[in-house]
Amino acid sequence: MKNTVVLDPFDIKPRTHDVLKCLFYEPQWLDLLKNRNKPYEAILSNLQNLPQEHHYNNSAEASIKGLSATYGIKAITLTNWIHQIYSDLFELNNEFPMLFKSEGIQCELEFKDRRHCLSFTLWIKSVPRLNEQFYFGFLQARTNFSLYHVEEITHYYTTQDQHFLINLNQTAPNIYRRFLGDKAIFNGLIPHYEPSLLNVDLLDKKLKELARRMS
Repeated sequence: MKNTVVLDPFDIKPRTHDVLKCLFYEPQWLDLLKNRNKPYEAILSNLQNLPQEHHYNNSAEASIKGLSATYGIKAITLTNWIHQIYSDLFELNNEFPMLFKSEGIQCELEFKDRRHCLSFTLWIKSVPRLNEQFYFGFLQARTNFSLYHVEEITHYYTTQDQHFLINLNQTAPNIYRRFLGDKAIFNGLIPHYEPSLLNVDLLDKKLKELARRMS
């Protein structure tokens, strides 16, 4: 079900310290990158074992310079490795989501803003409800956001598997947009799947045109 929405990927250039904070949200995922002949493998366990107070502060010890001195690795090398670790976790989740399996229900999450989309598969103990807020700190350095709104939920079920596809947006749900979309679908002016395929700008433009026709 990957890449169901055709939008540009997020193109964010985060600070290294922000990437580190995201990695500290899910330190157990660093185990997934071990024994893969990656140059950064030597620091994975070190990052996992950093004291809790290093995770969310801006102290000298938690800085790249401080970590560089602690590990005996050049700052530029350490910086590149940290960014590569973060990028590789997204790539690994996209290619082998089952490696991230934990307790709960499999949910494929699609995080969107007005022009971008990113998918990530998680196992969640309780599926969020429509219009609820969903916080995912690991995402902050990739999208510049960590708090999203649930705008659509689809439940997929077979005898072998069941999972949820959850569409989340940075902006709060627009009830009037949903009303116009439902009205256009009811009147046969657009197919039921079209609102989920268009980005917000194109959807709003089309719904405004259709609203004038339906008035």
